[in-house]
Amino acid sequence: MIYSQVRALWASGDEQGLSQIGRDPLALLHPAARALIKSRAPLSFSYDHLPLYELCQLALIWAIGGHQEKADELASRIYYLVQAFPLFGSRENQYSEKEAEISTDLFLTACGLMRTFEPPRDAFFMALAAQLPHLTITPQPPVYGWGLYERRDVSLLLALTGKGTPLGALKVGSVEIRAFGPTTPPLSDPTHFGIQRRFEEEPLQNWSSVFAIPEVWFQIEHQIGDKECSLRFRFLGLEAEKPLFMAFYIKADSALIGAQVYKPKSLNRYQGTAQIFEFGDAILKSDRPLKAQLIPLAGEGGFWNTDFLLAFEIQTAEAQCVFTLLQK
Repeated sequence: MIYSQVRALWASGDEQGLSQIGRDPLALLHPAARALIKSRAPLSFSYDHLPLYELCQLALIWAIGGHQEKADELASRIYYLVQAFPLFGSRENQYSEKEAEISTDLFLTACGLMRTFEPPRDAFFMALAAQLPHLTITPQPPVYGWGLYERRDVSLLLALTGKGTPLGALKVGSVEIRAFGPTTPPLSDPTHFGIQRRFEEEPLQNWSSVFAIPEVWFQIEHQIGDKECSLRFRFLGLEAEKPLFMAFYIKADSALIGAQVYKPKSLNRYQGTAQIFEFGDAILKSDRPLKAQLIPLAGEGGFWNTDFLLAFEIQTAEAQCVFTLLQK
């Protein structure tokens, strides 16, 4: 990845190497790489579709480069999102939990929060830590039209803009859905997962499109209580020959369907029609029985390091559905 090359050159202080790689148009497409290459020149202050942990890096890079006002603005827009869902926003094949953790820790330390973490060994993060700036947080709306909604035991993040990235993340009690959103078969291929809508200044009005089938649009509405969250979907443009699923990537110790227990890292999976799925101290249910698949995952090394994929099939005849995650 060219961003990794730019990071290494910047950390080593190789100005000639940065100048040379800066001639590659691909290097300038990534906002953080562009900021490192042009740290001593005028910048295009673009957020683009980056995961939260790379937005943390970008805010630090801007501040180190002397662009304090823009760094503070970006930091303010992601500050609360990062604390609630530090791992959110990446594609499955670009996900790095360790990098997300150290990026978040450095960012929140720069924001004035006390963080305890091991000193980074990577040269890029060592350079960030050595030059760690101070970031000032002021009230700002989140980036990208993203939204954070919280009650006592419930946290929901919705991101209606992105490119092959999750629609949202959700926590109720000890159960975490690290990524959810639309997808198409085969479910084993996460490159079909996610939403597609570019960042716009205009109101999003709760609409986005399906990454794998951009002509299919959906509207999402949410309702949050102290111990539960409901997500209501309405789809437009569905066709029977193009199956669509709503997928939830879940971090939990076990799953229960009826009397059958399912464990991560198991070949025992479920395929059938059901309405209620139990995960630890939470229940994920649909408003009516739907065709669904539950696939145990490895819990590390892919799929956002989650333990289960639960995917509900969306039928063209009933292109509306409600999913609720609630604490027992």
